[in-house]
Amino acid sequence: DVDDVPSRDVAKLMRCSEATVRSHIANARIKFRRYLERRKA
Repeated sequence: DVDDVPSRDVAKLMRCSEATVRSHIANARIKFRRYLERRKA
């Protein structure tokens, strides 16, 4: 959940599957983590 919004609700709004929503969120977290790690160096 992002901002306490269930992936089910996001999926309905975006007209995609819950799995797609979860995948996009997971990928975004990984990319953001890498970005933050690069900024520290």
